[in-house]
Amino acid sequence: TLVHELAVRQDVLLHVERAATVPPVFVDLDQVLQILLNILMNALQALAKGGEIRVTLRPARKRAAVRGSIGRRATDRLEPAAALPLLDVVEIRIQDNGPGIPAADLARVFDPFYTTRAQGTGLGLSICQSIVREHGGTITIESVVGQGTAVIIDLPVEKRHGDRRRDPR
Repeated sequence: TLVHELAVRQDVLLHVERAATVPPVFVDLDQVLQILLNILMNALQALAKGGEIRVTLRPARKRAAVRGSIGRRATDRLEPAAALPLLDVVEIRIQDNGPGIPAADLARVFDPFYTTRAQGTGLGLSICQSIVREHGGTITIESVVGQGTAVIIDLPVEKRHGDRRRDPR
């Protein structure tokens, strides 16, 4: 809904797929909408007329990511730790069939003030990463030049019984 009119004007097909059952996640709706809008706008700006964006929402089980205590760059390693348990997450995947992101740029997309565009501050993805982390989740980007880009956001499923999560990863 947020980008439908712009997508129509650009002749971009926008597909939204939602699993039959998706467990609840506890998030600040305004902040998550900001993330989705930023990523969808990035995808629309990267696509030529006639492109395609696919948004999928589904439950998943993934290993927790071990993250360095410093840094917010794409090169900060997020590696699954075999000893950590599987976590229930809701995965939001936003995938386009655009030009993709070159490896040199992909390594820096989460750096504050890094941009390849003439118009822009380079803060969008950095802010998205901060918001996702504040919600205990992870955000990753996969891209192949000439084939497109996928942004994957994993938000933890919580069973709240009055206790707040203790380890915000």
